[in-house]
Amino acid sequence: PKEEYMGDSALNNPASCRDMALRCYQRTLASTCGHIRLCMVRRLSQVSSMRPRIVYDSGSLIIVDKPPSWPIFTRSSTAKPLPRGSGTTPSPEQANTKDAPSGPESLTNRIELPPKESVMGFVKRHCPSPLALNVLDPLESGLVMIAKDPEFAAMFSRYLNVNKVKREYLGLVHKRISRQDPIKMPLRDLKTKAKHDAETRFTILEHIGPLTYISIQPRTMVHHQIRRHLAAIGHPLVGENMYKHTTTFAQTEGQKMTEAELSTAKSMQIPFMPHRLWLHLHKVTLPDGRVVESPLSYQLQWHLGKLRSWNWLTYRDIL
Repeated sequence: PKEEYMGDSALNNPASCRDMALRCYQRTLASTCGHIRLCMVRRLSQVSSMRPRIVYDSGSLIIVDKPPSWPIFTRSSTAKPLPRGSGTTPSPEQANTKDAPSGPESLTNRIELPPKESVMGFVKRHCPSPLALNVLDPLESGLVMIAKDPEFAAMFSRYLNVNKVKREYLGLVHKRISRQDPIKMPLRDLKTKAKHDAETRFTILEHIGPLTYISIQPRTMVHHQIRRHLAAIGHPLVGENMYKHTTTFAQTEGQKMTEAELSTAKSMQIPFMPHRLWLHLHKVTLPDGRVVESPLSYQLQWHLGKLRSWNWLTYRDIL
């Protein structure tokens, strides 16, 4: 009736008041959801716009700050991965051939890559023949060292093998670490089955609930050395889904998980988990003493802040 919408008569009608409140609530909800969608679009655009950036370029060496989700290599349809050797450093002639060794200490693979799909494709705009000196997994982030020519790659690989190039990672591991003893354990190459001496040192930076924030300094270069060593001593990296979580490491040598173990690892959920491996190559010290640093990626910085303010009493099952 017309009188329901005139003067104060509408306020005296409970049905009209209820309808007006419902419409007001719907408009507020729509406005709030629109704002949330806008924030999500902005966040997604920020993530998608993350690209590698060159932080050091001198002579024959380029160092790139790699964001997560960017692979080092993207194999083309005709490119083939180089076979793994015994871990010896390639000569300049071998680095230009398809049969160059590429063991755990020698990672100077040369693969034709489509541009803008990998770190090497990005670097090819600045250097026609880049050679990767260290490799990070796609979900890791941090510094990637790249040589511009085979001669420098062979020389720099020798420096890496004898630890003249210092590398420092930042990582978050499960459980509270009480001792800082170096991890000295030979690791077996997963393909050739050959054993390589491996040593990993770490420093405790902070305890956060049931987790430990550490600085990691590998002394050798073996495939997945940090991940395998930390998993073997019972303190796997947050986000680890490949290597077994154990309490002793004498016989494990970083063995891969079974399906049941993988299911158990996935159940070890951490609040606000960024769905990536919690490992970042933070600092590289070159043989001449120059230091190149990469700040912790914004996902990991955000995650640390959330964990520090989290009420861990609600997570008694993982304490």
